[in-house]
Amino acid sequence: MSQTLNKELKGDSRTAYNAASNYCEKLFKVPEKKPENIPYEEIKKITGTAGLRNNGYLEVNIYNGSKFNIKNITLNYGKSEDEVRSYKNNVEIPSQSAEMFMFKVVPEKDFSWSISTAEGVEADFDINK
Repeated sequence: MSQTLNKELKGDSRTAYNAASNYCEKLFKVPEKKPENIPYEEIKKITGTAGLRNNGYLEVNIYNGSKFNIKNITLNYGKSEDEVRSYKNNVEIPSQSAEMFMFKVVPEKDFSWSISTAEGVEADFDINK
């Protein structure tokens, strides 16, 4: 331990707490994982429903049954396969949890949607093990 940290630890409790916290954070910092494309077998485990709102937003409720924490998701939305638009959104959907988010879309009377791609980081646990 450095002499500066030693002095800070002998100060008032708030200073000591901050010094110890910063020291431990630097010492045990875990590098953040970079998002990767989620494999198709795992994307099949991401399910949900979607509905068009009066204000031109598509409200999407997603259940993430994959072993990845989703960071980005791209949805295909449109009337037919020939008239599809892709919408990408930054999200935070942990593995084995559900979230709701919205996309501003061009409203279509009859529409379909699907998950095109997703990016994320593998969760620290796998509920299926």
